[in-house]
Amino acid sequence: MTKRWQEAEEFLAKYGPIYAVRDERGRVRYMQQFPQVSIARHLLLILKALYQEFGMTPSARTRIEVEEEPRHNGLAEFIAQVKARRERATGQ
Repeated sequence: MTKRWQEAEEFLAKYGPIYAVRDERGRVRYMQQFPQVSIARHLLLILKALYQEFGMTPSARTRIEVEEEPRHNGLAEFIAQVKARRERATGQ
């Protein structure tokens, strides 16, 4: 899907969003929008919805709730173990 959107955007960057429709004498009758305009717009809306669904936009990230695991303080645990060993060794 991303590739199709990118291809449509590259086409529009190269040729622009509109082209002239000419009559049999070569005169411009009217300007017509390339189909890639609506393709790019439609795919962009789908991609935006997917990004929001999976928390990939700044506003979507504010709605994500994650339970934090308790943090372990390795240094504090180490110090407590050393103190416990000392107390056992000295009999206190």
